[in-house]
Amino acid sequence: MQVSPYRRGKSLMAIYTDERPDLSRELPNWMFDERYCGEMRLGPPEISIAGLNELASALASFGATRARGARSRPSRKKEKGDAKQATSKSRPARPTVGASKS
Repeated sequence: MQVSPYRRGKSLMAIYTDERPDLSRELPNWMFDERYCGEMRLGPPEISIAGLNELASALASFGATRARGARSRPSRKKEKGDAKQATSKSRPARPTVGASKS
């Protein structure tokens, strides 16, 4: 199995595996962190096998009835205003350190 790291800047974001020519998986970086995984504990199941089978069946039916390719297109609507302009005149809930109370 080939494993390829994906970096954005200096931080490792994800690891990609090529198990077969037609299958590639993206695994989050935390899955390879011994400290993170070492703190995990096995808990009770959250869903039954029957529930997973029902989900798989529903997902398969969506794929069978859907045409290939995306159906949505990016919006062409022009935004109003200047992006640098503040959109809200709200104040912080708590005053910042050293700020005077008014």
